[in-house]
Amino acid sequence: MEELIHRCLPTYEVVGKIGEGVFGSIYKVRDRFKERAVKIVPLQAERTRSCPSADSMRSQISRDFHAVREYYEAVKGDGVVEIYDFFLLEPDCDSRSVRAHLLILMEYCPENLNDFILDRFPLAPQAVKAFLRDLAGILHRLSRKAEGVFVVTDLKPTNLLIDARGKLVIGDLGGFKRIRSVSTVTGAQYSPSWCAPEIVLQGAAPDVPAIVYAYGLVAYFMWEGCLPHETFDFSERFERIRQEGLPFLRPDIPTGIRALIRRCLRFRPSQRYGGFRQVVEGLDSLGSVDPAAGKRVCARQPSQNDGPQTVSDGDVTKPAPPIDNARFESSEPDAVWIEPHTKMVFVWVPDGSYRMGALPGDPDAAPDESPQLECTVVGFWMGRHPVTQQQWKLIMGNNPSHFRRADDHPVEQIRFGEALAFARRLSERSGNRLRFRLPSEMQWEFAARSGGRNERFSGGKDVDAVAWYRGNSGLSPQPVETRAPNGLGLFDMSGNVLEWCSDLYRSHLRSAASPVGTIGTDTGLRRVCRGGSWRTPAVQCRTTARKGIPQGLRYTDLGLRLVREK
Repeated sequence: MEELIHRCLPTYEVVGKIGEGVFGSIYKVRDRFKERAVKIVPLQAERTRSCPSADSMRSQISRDFHAVREYYEAVKGDGVVEIYDFFLLEPDCDSRSVRAHLLILMEYCPENLNDFILDRFPLAPQAVKAFLRDLAGILHRLSRKAEGVFVVTDLKPTNLLIDARGKLVIGDLGGFKRIRSVSTVTGAQYSPSWCAPEIVLQGAAPDVPAIVYAYGLVAYFMWEGCLPHETFDFSERFERIRQEGLPFLRPDIPTGIRALIRRCLRFRPSQRYGGFRQVVEGLDSLGSVDPAAGKRVCARQPSQNDGPQTVSDGDVTKPAPPIDNARFESSEPDAVWIEPHTKMVFVWVPDGSYRMGALPGDPDAAPDESPQLECTVVGFWMGRHPVTQQQWKLIMGNNPSHFRRADDHPVEQIRFGEALAFARRLSERSGNRLRFRLPSEMQWEFAARSGGRNERFSGGKDVDAVAWYRGNSGLSPQPVETRAPNGLGLFDMSGNVLEWCSDLYRSHLRSAASPVGTIGTDTGLRRVCRGGSWRTPAVQCRTTARKGIPQGLRYTDLGLRLVREK
């Protein structure tokens, strides 16, 4: 590589290699008067039907070279590492491929943000906020000025540089991701630990909401010197952030900054900031950073003398559901509350109205799914997945399940009275300050249908994507949360295990929406069960399908899910 540099830059001395990324290696060089950096990017065009000859492959290399130059011309300016010149070395070719090297002479920056933070940790709050504001401003300029051109899938501390003036600049942009001769010879074009979940888990194309998520991770790193839940791999980290929130350890992080980072790291792109203008405005609205202003969200219990509780979400303050002695994130969809003893995660199901019962045009609708009822539901907290065997054992001290494979499997073989007893004992753990119960049938269907949508299965039309049922379960229960969630972030509401509701079963919906809180003496009295299970056909996993089971019976596919009363 040094020989390549000398061929293009004969007056420079190569000091040494200072970095290596997805798209090439970076070297520090100097002459008598200045220091620079050189990035060397391998290019390769392979023979295809559209490039059948050596001349056409050379043309492809040439087009890609000019595309990179045009890209950097479009994004140059404040906050982007300065580029001084581009060089394309004469390609080598044979009948199957053409190989060349692109050299980029650029500004030399003494440090990257990763080393800067770790070498000086902890950085003063004013310094961190200045970096956050600068980076948000840079990304706002780029996404606005170069709309349709700028893309970055690898925003992370090692790709953010500190220039000779101590200013933050982006050192690795997205220009190389647009050219064929690079994408054919490189591996992954992003670092999963610093990417948005939709890119890593779903293969989505990078866009502004994805960059907002990466910005949130970088922002957290600036304050804490690590990733949130750093001991877990990237896929579990997404879930930990979603389930448990962000573990802020520094006491001097302002509450407004915490709220801003939380919003950037929402699992759903639609719930993050829509663009970096909003991030900039959110930061500017906080004013100067007062080290004494950092407070832990929900550090105490609200007393009866407190006014209505609110939760700050960036630059918006909204009424929030009740706050207790467990983690609380927000009142929007995907909000979670964690019961402190069992770590049972509850998702906020917002207010809404819907028509309960058979979906329009459903050929599989049964007589007991009609007539449709106009229902209005008041918001409530619902368990994110069925009660697991571990959670049951923590409260009840036993495990009645037939399939005792692992703690993360749903508990089954639960009688209705035992389900009520579990809810009662969990309530007693808090001295009955927190009250848990089985959902009503009306609540269950509203939540399963992602807030009353016309969803055939809980989460969509594809039963295999959202449910464990007879066709894919191997005829046994499976770990919870191993199929896709529905639109509220609830898992396993179709399939895995049937779930008790509090209602008495009747053959028509009109008389069914009347939850009863006691068992009664008749063990043959039937209660509503919903959701289908690992051993039922797909048709019984529909969101509107109903089943009446005698409350004194056990089944190997019958479990429960709780709701928390306000």
